[in-house]
Amino acid sequence: MRDLSRVAAQKTVLTLFFVQIILLSIACNTASAQQNVEAAASDTDLSKHPIYSKYDFGEASKVINFGTQPLGIPIGVLAEVMKRDNILRDAVKAKGLEIRVHPFLKGADLNFFCQRGQIDVGLSGDMPTIILAAECRIVIVALAKKGFSDVVAKKEMQITELKGKRIGYPPNSNAHYALLVALSSVGLKESDVRMIALDVNQMQEALHNNKIDAFAAWEPVPTLARAKYKDFVVVHRSLNESFMYFSRAMLNRHPDIARHLMASMIRAVLWMKKSENNLLQASKFTLEAGKSFLGWRADLTAEQIADITNRDLLELVHVPAIPEKDFMVDGPLCKEFEFLKTTGNLPESTKWEKIAGSLDRTLISEVVSNATTYRIYEFDYEFGGTKN
Repeated sequence: MRDLSRVAAQKTVLTLFFVQIILLSIACNTASAQQNVEAAASDTDLSKHPIYSKYDFGEASKVINFGTQPLGIPIGVLAEVMKRDNILRDAVKAKGLEIRVHPFLKGADLNFFCQRGQIDVGLSGDMPTIILAAECRIVIVALAKKGFSDVVAKKEMQITELKGKRIGYPPNSNAHYALLVALSSVGLKESDVRMIALDVNQMQEALHNNKIDAFAAWEPVPTLARAKYKDFVVVHRSLNESFMYFSRAMLNRHPDIARHLMASMIRAVLWMKKSENNLLQASKFTLEAGKSFLGWRADLTAEQIADITNRDLLELVHVPAIPEKDFMVDGPLCKEFEFLKTTGNLPESTKWEKIAGSLDRTLISEVVSNATTYRIYEFDYEFGGTKN
């Protein structure tokens, strides 16, 4: 009998031990989830994302939903100016509508909600825009950036030295593409390195903590990383672009609102070009938006954001029209399109003509031709309850 009691007692102890292990595991996983709020709750259903699940997109007939990326420069800067545009707000209100702005971590996340018909206008990088144009009916209307994706390491090195190294990258992005182009230029393949998929806001700490040997990312991540860690260096740089686009459904329902949105983007560019103070003010708002969204970018200054915005947008354009050559066969975007097919992100049967057919350069021309009607040279922004 004592033996049976001893066995029962041992089983009880073992049971309690395993319960403690399970509870400890749950506690650790819960803490990890809280620390990584930017991670999706599901690999495929971003409607359950810890941030995005809180978004209210409203009724499609009453709301224009604007998808932004506050962690992207200069598209985040453009969005911060546009969302404070009283002229745009009044024009939309006069039609019995409202604009709601929704921040996203990356273009792929924005695409998810566009595909669900919940986003009407977006600012995004070239790779996510190409994917969206292949899968959905969108109209690409304006250039929002012509800048660079960088490969960053802890020391000066040749690209050939990346062989066998761990490289962080945001999957299916222009940085991913830029990395593979860099490797290909020296005869290396993706299989010759260890590719580590990461979100852009994880890159710099992963490199600093030696979890990776290099990373590929777009601005402002390289600038932020090099400002915080003085030993970081850019070892390769590739050109990329960003765009503003509309859903075809929104453009068909509200063509005049689309023109007012286009005018607002033009105004934002002209207002920032007008003075350094304006650009700095817009950069400060962008910095605040990034911190509010994820508590990130504490080491990036408004001056650095302004420098990137000036270099990657304002110095390049007066009006943000997309050069027609950008969408030509065998152009840089077409090559990115072919890359997306090789990675399985687009069906092999997809034709470049579908992407090129999404380009609309007439909308911006109509707005510029009717500058007085769309008030592109007037500026009225809501800054902390005051107009500027």
